[in-house]
Amino acid sequence: MAKKKRIPLGDPAKIPMGGLGDALRAAGFDASPSAEATEAQPSAGSARQASFEPRFRIEKKGRRGKAVTLVEGVSELDDDARKALAKELGKTLGCGATVEDGVIVVQGDQRDRLAAHFAQRQRRQRAVGP
Repeated sequence: MAKKKRIPLGDPAKIPMGGLGDALRAAGFDASPSAEATEAQPSAGSARQASFEPRFRIEKKGRRGKAVTLVEGVSELDDDARKALAKELGKTLGCGATVEDGVIVVQGDQRDRLAAHFAQRQRRQRAVGP
């Protein structure tokens, strides 16, 4: 078996991309982020993570007839926060919960219980304050 050639990842302008890289650079595309772009992005602070609107949807297709509830609208959270939320939901509801493609998947039809859980969670956050 032939050994694969490793490409060192350093300066994006030096990464060999064949004709595509040259065409992109000629068109004015810069692969390295500018200082303005990094400053314009909001930081992943607790205020941003605390304010999300979960939406619940039930799905059976592709799951061998078993119903699951999808918790969407949590894409604003980072991966660790989504995993922690899935773990919290699994413990609170007494069912399996995992993260698939940025969506929390809860086993069974849990829409009513999830709505009650998030309403209670929101009341607790208001009581504690910002």
